[in-house]
Amino acid sequence: NVYISDTYNWRVRKINNFNRPVWFTAGASTNISVCQNSPGDSINAALAIMDSDMYQAEVWSVLTTPAHGTVVASWMGISTGLSMFPHGCYYKPTAGYSGPDAFQVRVFDGFVYDTLTVNVTVNPLPGSITGATSFSTTGYTTLSSSPTGGTWSSGSPGIATASGTLGVVTGVSAGSTPISYTLPTGCRQITTVNVFPYAGQTIITVAGNGTAGYLSDGVAAT
Repeated sequence: NVYISDTYNWRVRKINNFNRPVWFTAGASTNISVCQNSPGDSINAALAIMDSDMYQAEVWSVLTTPAHGTVVASWMGISTGLSMFPHGCYYKPTAGYSGPDAFQVRVFDGFVYDTLTVNVTVNPLPGSITGATSFSTTGYTTLSSSPTGGTWSSGSPGIATASGTLGVVTGVSAGSTPISYTLPTGCRQITTVNVFPYAGQTIITVAGNGTAGYLSDGVAAT
């Protein structure tokens, strides 16, 4: 505290160097969910903080490490009096592991620490996708995976479409496209299907741009 004798205004003025503490906006703990064999999921938003003081150096660091993965949570930023979060922070589970995990991160504003416990659920991937992966533009295949309850989707519906829940993939035009099976947890498996021309089609190359096209036999092209 600094006291100033203000003679002309008949006042003693006090300057209070009050530090308001930094705190994690999630509270004492938060929960995140990732997929098995993830290459690394961002945890920046989960580590958001609030410090009403401006121009303080906010430093994030790992306090305790996870038992079944690795975490990167080291960063420094200058407070603006508003909420803020770090950049480049992520959690990566150990390859092949699924189940619970946890770690702790702390933030320091130069005066006060706050600590956040991050509880992690590592969700298993779906089982391998089975079923024929090559068929014609007039054909289809039925793919399957486990557990049930997931959703099928096509990376290129112009080549092959995929039903929402049945695993039926139908040819549209020749080419290759990824087909995904995604569980409600967001974890997915991907396979590639190859669609070829049906018997009686002729493959042509359009002069000038090399684009492949398909015509039924006997149909003239201009």
